[in-house]
Order: sequence, then C-alpha cells, then structure tokens
Amino acid sequence: MLKDRRRAIADAASQVFAEAGYAQASITAIADASGVTRPTIYTYFESKYDILRAVAEQVRDEVLQAQENVGEDPEEILRTTTSANLRQRARHYGVLTVIQHEALSDPVFERLLDDVNARAMKRHRRFIERLQAQGRARPLLTPEAIVEINLGTTQRMAQLVWRDPAREEWCAEVIFQSLTQMINLVNDPS
Repeated sequence: MLKDRRRAIADAASQVFAEAGYAQASITAIADASGVTRPTIYTYFESKYDILRAVAEQVRDEVLQAQENVGEDPEEILRTTTSANLRQRARHYGVLTVIQHEALSDPVFERLLDDVNARAMKRHRRFIERLQAQGRARPLLTPEAIVEINLGTTQRMAQLVWRDPAREEWCAEVIFQSLTQMINLVNDPS
C-alpha cells in the first residue's frame, strides 16, 4: 500500500513536472494531481526534489526493465530492447526534458540525469563487448561511441514519438537498423 501510494504520487508528479517544469511545479499541484493532501505528500516525500528523484528512478528502472529477459538471439535482443527503450523514453519525454533543462545549471540534476542514462548505457556497452568477444559482432565504432550515438538518436526519436505516437514503429526500426549497422552483427561467427 505504501509503495503503491508513493508510486501513484510519483506518476502524477511526473505529469505535473512535464507540464509546468520543475520551478513552477508546486507540492499543491502534485497533491491535486495525485488526489491526496499536501500533508500526505510529505508523508512519502521530503521535498519536491525528492519527488523528482523518485520519478527519475522510476524512469531509470523502467528503461532497465526493458532490457530484461529478451532472449538469446542478438538481433532479437536489439530489436526488443530498442523498441522498449524508445517506448519508455517517449512515455517519459516531458519529465526527462525537465531533468535535462535543470541539469544545465544544477549539478544535482546533472547527476540525476546521468543516473537515468548511465546504467542502461553500461548494460548496452557490455552487450556489444560480449558479442565482439564471442566473434558475433565486428563493431564499426567503439562500443562506447555506439551507445552514446544510440542514446542521442533514441532521445530524438522519443521526441518524435511523444509528438506523434503513430511514428513509434518507424522510429524503432530506424534505431534498430542504425544499431545493427554500427554493431555489425556476424551471422556465422566461425
């Protein structure tokens, strides 16, 4: 029950932050959007920053979850995780934009943004390195460069999907195709 209420507040806050921005979002607006009172908000969160941190952690966890249990075939793994990652980033595009904006001038938000991206990028980099070590890929760039390019591309495509959800399939395919080209999967590693 506690976790459910905390998550419901964070979900509502995500929308408030996306619509109003961090500076203009108020605890009252978050309480109203959550259907609870201001004191209830403070039962679950110490501050507005604490709420935004919880939202960012939720986004990070959803992005990481998209990389779980996706099979064995490298191409299928790439297709599945690319699509799921794009969907999560498009779903949370508004609040991610708020975090990016605040990160420009606040090192706390810069670390928060890094936290949202770093673990998913690390997993992706290790995946490419494993494929390379197994002889199943011959990357055209370093794995680090590939994941950085992929993050930038995915962020742009998430913006397009956020604006027009009908573009999701096309955007996911573009990301998938660019990744398979850069990773350079090998069909027969022998």
